Amino acid sequence: MSIYKAKDKLVHDWPALKVYDRKPKTTAKEGAEYIEIDHEDILFCGGHTYTAGSVFSYALERGECPLEAYEKARVLGHQTHWISQRHTVLSSHVEPREAVNVWHGAVVKFQGKFFWIDPAPNDNLRLKPHDWLD
Repeated sequence: MSIYKAKDKLVHDWPALKVYDRKPKTTAKEGAEYIEIDHEDILFCGGHTYTAGSVFSYALERGECPLEAYEKARVLGHQTHWISQRHTVLSSHVEPREAVNVWHGAVVKFQGKFFWIDPAPNDNLRLKPHDWLD
């Protein structure tokens, strides 16, 4: 998140978590606003923290071919991009983190594709493709 810090607005400041509103960007095609995120960002929504992931980033982290992994996931009908809820750990040691504020219905750009952030069961989120901006 460091490359965005100068443009972000602090919205929550807790001992273990600082939450920022990332300055939105605008698409050239439609003039629609979106927030750019990546797989290293911690996302904050409704009191919970999340991370975004993809078949590509997962394969690269494991030294596998991302193109083969993507094609396999697509053929099997699996999601190629997702959001996972982060686990909370109670500890006497405070390790401050920074997060990007997102909300249900927000448009995000993740790894070159546009998505809506949609609610999912059990306080989870999902990335719903936003085809008309791609």
